[in-house]
Amino acid sequence: MNRDDGDDGPNRFHLDEGPEGIVRLTWDRDLRVTAAMAKQAMAAVDEVNAGRPRPLLVRMARTTALDREAREQLAEKTSIAAIALLG
Repeated sequence: MNRDDGDDGPNRFHLDEGPEGIVRLTWDRDLRVTAAMAKQAMAAVDEVNAGRPRPLLVRMARTTALDREAREQLAEKTSIAAIALLG
């Protein structure tokens, strides 16, 4: 399963699910991730998870920054069993 946020604006991310059941969220290059962007991404993750708690791997290496409010959005209660931020 692969999923693109489908938006040509600044809220660009991609979701895919590995065979091991880990959902991977990858942000497009050179983004400053804001709370609104993180909220949109987490809603998409919840939709993909369909109520099943699963681990999430977030690839941040290509972004320019992650706002404090965006980090707070990533910590909100969702369908994520565990989260790892790389980058």
